[in-house]
Amino acid sequence: MTKRLNRKKTTVFSNIFSSLAGFIYLLEYSIKEHWELPALTDYKGVTYKYKDVARKIEKLHLWFENSGIRKGDKIALCS
Repeated sequence: MTKRLNRKKTTVFSNIFSSLAGFIYLLEYSIKEHWELPALTDYKGVTYKYKDVARKIEKLHLWFENSGIRKGDKIALCS
């Protein structure tokens, strides 16, 4: 019975992550629910909260939009 439940949970999460819309939903949900909590730590030890990640995503989105990049365009990101 436990194996069946675990398999069922895995399938549900696999189905969610199999689509871009599902990934975006989970990202939005995580940011909203954990706004003030730590989200990421970089290699230098700097920790970013979910709100910081959301703001960086927003800035990147605006930069792409203002640069003329549209849905369907192919781009490469380098750091």
